[in-house]
This record gives sequence, structure tokens and C-alpha cells, in this order.
Amino acid sequence: MSLALRRRAGASQRSRKCETIRESRRLKRARIGGGAMPVKFEDTLQLTGGGNVMAAGPRDKSDDIKELCAWVYQRKGSDDAAATEMSTTGGRLKQPDANNPRWEMELGKVPAAGQLELEPGWAHAVAVALIEDGTGNTSVFVWGETVMLTT
Repeated sequence: MSLALRRRAGASQRSRKCETIRESRRLKRARIGGGAMPVKFEDTLQLTGGGNVMAAGPRDKSDDIKELCAWVYQRKGSDDAAATEMSTTGGRLKQPDANNPRWEMELGKVPAAGQLELEPGWAHAVAVALIEDGTGNTSVFVWGETVMLTT
């Protein structure tokens, strides 16, 4: 067996061991705060022009999202078009009233002067948030999913 194949086989064994370790750990189900709603994006996100997109998703009524960083990206040939924003660097995170508990934040094209822009179609959205639940406890949540971008 060649050295390259032995290395690949060894890497495969290591990966399998890591998966076993992950499976044996007790996993905390991702939620928005202490409530029952999973952390997620809306299935469809609205393009707002210039390569920007309005990221949005549900939240529990009692949750207060303290910080949020989100990315949406889309493969374009051998490159990626992307938009991002962070609430800690000027992003305007909105959390409308409890009648429709949700979060939203417009993500800006990166790089701003770049030629690639998000377009209608499938994309991937990822985020990390620090959320305070109704009891005052804070937790960090990370999530990602495939979304549809529309105009």
C-alpha cells in the first residue's frame, strides 16, 4: 500500500474515532433561549439590493438577543458571493414586538467594492448569537441552514 493511501486510511480512522466521541457526548439541542423554538433562519430571505440581504428568523417571546453575527453566502463558479454583519460592529439588529417574536438584521455585501453579489436562488446562512432568556441566563448558539434568496 502506498504511503498516501496509508495516510488516508489513518485519517479515516481518526475521523471515525472523533465521530464516536461526539456521539457519546450529551448534546444540548439548539434553541432560542430557554423556550421551545429552534434557532433558525426564515426559509426565504429577501435580497435588498446591492448584494445585501435581510436575514431574519423566529425567536421566543421572552428571549433578548444580545449579540448576533450572521453570514449568507452563495457559490458563484469558483468564488463565493457573501453578505455579513455583526451587531457589535454597527449592525442594526431588530427584535419586533412579542406579537410576532422574530429577529432581523440587514447583511451587507463583502467586500463592499467586490463584483460578486448574492442573487435569487439557493444560499447558505450561518449565525452565532448570545441570547438572554426570560430568567436572565445567557447562552451562545450557532446554527446554519440552506435558504432561498428572493427579490
